[in-house]
Amino acid sequence: MTSYQWVVTKERQELLAALDKLPDRSTKFLSELIEDAIREYVKAHGSGNPIYTLDQYTKDPHFRAWPSPWASLGTQELGPYSVQDVDDMIGTLTQALENLHLDRTHKRDAELKARGWK
Repeated sequence: MTSYQWVVTKERQELLAALDKLPDRSTKFLSELIEDAIREYVKAHGSGNPIYTLDQYTKDPHFRAWPSPWASLGTQELGPYSVQDVDDMIGTLTQALENLHLDRTHKRDAELKARGWK
């Protein structure tokens, strides 16, 4: 069995004190909360993202992955992106949705279009 150690810094002490004050604190032990957090982390990151690998961020200073279309984004989250970047994102999503619509409603037309027919 592997065991782990957690150094309790002043910042972490404050975090634990805040945790103790939560109304439903009595329903779960700290170990259960940690286990839940680890489970969620593994679920979100375990398989990785084959589209964006970490080395892309370190090797290319201009590389930026764009946000998930399912994310609820405000202006603060889109701040690093230029107006042109956002326009490109919208254009890419619009084209993908149009292609999906064509494929579902006019499968043969979509196949011809994919082959270069107009």
